Amino acid sequence: MLKQLMTFALCFFSFLLSAQDNWEHIQVVDESDIVDTIIVGLHDSPEFSQKQLERAIPSLKQDYTGYAIELIVSDHELSVNNSTFSGFGRIYMEQTTSNQYRYLVLIDFRKRRSVKQFYRKIIKPKSPNSKVVQYLNGVRTTEFAWH
Repeated sequence: MLKQLMTFALCFFSFLLSAQDNWEHIQVVDESDIVDTIIVGLHDSPEFSQKQLERAIPSLKQDYTGYAIELIVSDHELSVNNSTFSGFGRIYMEQTTSNQYRYLVLIDFRKRRSVKQFYRKIIKPKSPNSKVVQYLNGVRTTEFAWH
């Protein structure tokens, strides 16, 4: 009963605050790309940066094994809204020891021939400067420069 009353009070309080012009509901996304909570806060509050409100690009797992499409390499972190990522699904980032950022799309093919066909027919027309890379236990082993 107490839990229901607390939930009601929280919802009612949120409703009252959202009715005011200077408050709104904000979804805060944490660094692991999960919506942490829905909170009520001042729209222009310095506690909420645009970076918190954008979907974060997750890092490539340190033990990843498989193929990936490297879309772009940058000297700084890019927003998930970067036009390079348009039309691609989930993007992953790999930070190099020289502080560059590689942006990747993981692909689930076992045979190199299938990867090559997919890359040439689907990826290359959308992203002409991309390349296919292969990882083994998180280590980049091969880069393919197929045309």
